[in-house]
Amino acid sequence: MDYVGALHHVMVRGIERRAIFIDDQDRARFLFRLEEALRLTGGACLAWALMPNHVHLLLRTGVAPLAVTMHRLGTNYAMDFNRRHGRAGHLFQNRYKALPVENDAYVLEVVRYIHLNPVRAGIVPDIEALGLYPWTGHRALMGRGRAGFQSVDLVLGDMGASPEEARQRLREWMDSALPGGDTEPEREPQGGGPESSSGEDRSPPLQAGTPVGPGRVLPTAGGHCPRSVRADILRLEGWDLRRLIRTICEDMGVSAEAIRSGRRSRRVSRARAVIAWFAWTDLGLSQEVLAVHLGVAGNSLSERMEAGRALAEGLDLDPFMGVLRFRPPIPPLPGSYPQKTE
Repeated sequence: MDYVGALHHVMVRGIERRAIFIDDQDRARFLFRLEEALRLTGGACLAWALMPNHVHLLLRTGVAPLAVTMHRLGTNYAMDFNRRHGRAGHLFQNRYKALPVENDAYVLEVVRYIHLNPVRAGIVPDIEALGLYPWTGHRALMGRGRAGFQSVDLVLGDMGASPEEARQRLREWMDSALPGGDTEPEREPQGGGPESSSGEDRSPPLQAGTPVGPGRVLPTAGGHCPRSVRADILRLEGWDLRRLIRTICEDMGVSAEAIRSGRRSRRVSRARAVIAWFAWTDLGLSQEVLAVHLGVAGNSLSERMEAGRALAEGLDLDPFMGVLRFRPPIPPLPGSYPQKTE
């Protein structure tokens, strides 16, 4: 099942196991096409390894299905490769293989498996050399290089209180998978998702190639989407605080200038409260930013946002309904306790 924020371990192989990279220029071109595809579809890459005749990726689905990202990446790189090397025909073997990674605790296992591929294949001699090797994501995780498309924080964020501590723990985690360590995986991780014997995901298919735009956002697991992902989607669709203010003011008959002026009339205060609610819960803006742009004291924002939520529900206002086809559960407001559920 693919949805906004879903993680998949993706494998792409050359046709008849032939090489898909001849030299470093090919590898650099593939990474350029990967970054381009992720930027256009809103996806993220947590781990990657370029091998002579195949590629491993750990990808998070953005506002377009994974199939769209992979189609764009595969088609564009194959055209580049064929043009450069004077060949024609297919470069990749059949369809890519995508294994869902549904357990958060399993993400590091997949990251480790992907990045150790060159060591196991004898391309890189050891973990220390892997930290300098330019064709996996491990170098960026260790702070020795940078890949613009790689989401380093999504891997290191929960591993330590500081980048140094996180990298030390990552190094220990990588070491433990090699001979002499605590564990030595004998097979590739399967991701915990359904897979047929042919390597095809048996989850219900998405309609690959569906244009991304209003009303085209993928549904999410459980019918909702994390706040940070909603904010990413809206930014990609051109939404910011200024546009939100303009939209709500038009709906509620208030001027945008009045919102920023600090006026306290009932109509302006109601509009300001609605704006604060949507700006926090969907645009992901902080209380500090909202206090400055809406002309209100930070210590009163939680109360105002609660009022804004009630007003939006009562007036049936939702400026993002055309983009976010789903509505998330109400998150706890800043400074409040999570709501109890029966």
